[in-house]
Amino acid sequence: MTRICFALLSVLSLAVTSGEAWAQAWPTRPIRAIVAFSAGGIVDVMARVVCDQLSTQFRQPLVVENRAGAGTAIAAAFVAKSDPDGYTVLVNSSAHTISPLLQPNPTFDPSRDFSAVIPFGNSPNVLVVSPSRGFKTVGDLVAAARASRARSILPRPASGAESI
Repeated sequence: MTRICFALLSVLSLAVTSGEAWAQAWPTRPIRAIVAFSAGGIVDVMARVVCDQLSTQFRQPLVVENRAGAGTAIAAAFVAKSDPDGYTVLVNSSAHTISPLLQPNPTFDPSRDFSAVIPFGNSPNVLVVSPSRGFKTVGDLVAAARASRARSILPRPASGAESI
């Protein structure tokens, strides 16, 4: 009987003490908000406004750090390689899902390496082309871009040689 009581007390004490470990407060240190755009743009401004409010609520600083470049891939790759402890977050736009498709060797996968937390803004995008270019649809523009890219990756003649 005493062994059963001892076993029950051991299990009960383990359950009580492990509950305290699970109930740790977050955040306990500053959070880094990595913005994938340069300072002053709409994503940066929105990040600073939201992070300022969250800093007050969390009672911890949220440090906004801009890492612009490579179509947002620099910031995303940095955050993807950071410790997954909740103290480094990425502030990005819809470019986050498009960027790996445009990179020859992407260093991150948006669906595998990230978990969406919350959308906190909406900014519409507009595609504008001069009417003198003659594009009537987005398909026309894409076809012209692909043709231009195909011409740019063809080998160029050596210096002094005539092109065909």
